[in-house]
Amino acid sequence: MFGVDLGTSYVRMAEYTNNTPGPVTVKITEDPVDEEDNAVVRVRGQEVLIGDNITCPIFSEKNTIAFGPLCLIGRKYDASVATASKNWPFPVINCNGYPLIQCLVNGVAVYVEPQAVLYTIFKKLKRAASKKAKSEPGFVIAIPGSYTYAHKRVILKAAEDAKMVVEYLVNHTTAAAIRRIITYPHLFEDKEQLIAIDLGAGSLTISAMNIVKTHLKVLSTVGESYWGGSDITNSVANFIFELHKKTTFRNSSEEVVGHIAVLCEEAKQKLIGNVESNSNLASPYNACKITWGMIELANENRFKNIVNLLKKCVKEAKIKSSPK
Repeated sequence: MFGVDLGTSYVRMAEYTNNTPGPVTVKITEDPVDEEDNAVVRVRGQEVLIGDNITCPIFSEKNTIAFGPLCLIGRKYDASVATASKNWPFPVINCNGYPLIQCLVNGVAVYVEPQAVLYTIFKKLKRAASKKAKSEPGFVIAIPGSYTYAHKRVILKAAEDAKMVVEYLVNHTTAAAIRRIITYPHLFEDKEQLIAIDLGAGSLTISAMNIVKTHLKVLSTVGESYWGGSDITNSVANFIFELHKKTTFRNSSEEVVGHIAVLCEEAKQKLIGNVESNSNLASPYNACKITWGMIELANENRFKNIVNLLKKCVKEAKIKSSPK
């Protein structure tokens, strides 16, 4: 059995054999001829390439920035897509109410459906798993718990097209709780109530659970499927972008906006766990100092929303005592 962690910034796979999960390296095929060499969407090492101009190290754990195409899975083109895609280094086109990714192939614009990107990722994972498995591999796919049925339909269809045998879809928060039970079974001799918060790059999920020994029951799950940690970063990047225009009297291109977002993400990661410190952006924006206070100010409404969702989750789960 293979487990796939499908995030919006990072995709990984592990094999579950003899009750011991282990990592599976995702590689480009070693076949002398790859049928996908000339495809618009393809995988090279740890990167997904779309056309000649879009790339993302989606299989690298170091990547913490949401990959736009995966954020579009199962969504229609609406105001949230238009806002989020402003900071992406490629255009997103409204085609009959659905988003398409615009890439370049030999200088010509080509439009790609988000599910085509997911299909290519799944096909590469299926190939890697098949090389290790002695029989037809089965898959459990962990996804953000805030995903709707529309998201799940697209995920299952892409997996079916990639000829993956999917046994289950499981929420990230539930998967994390199961891992906690396996790793620390001695903690669950008595009844325990637990709240798991998963703030991914492109989604937010909060789940309340009851755990008694090895029995887990999800009491409530709430969240947001259209924004996450990268949106928190982008709000700061937009502030820096406007400041840059005012101080240099120059407009910036989409590439510059994307570059500022990458620098802001690096600064945000440095602040995590040390909120009293500050972090300067790299040149040529090193005059800009990022503090946790700036992040909070730029995301005041989002942080309020997180608090409200947490209260809603606790209320729906009918939790009275303080969970862990």
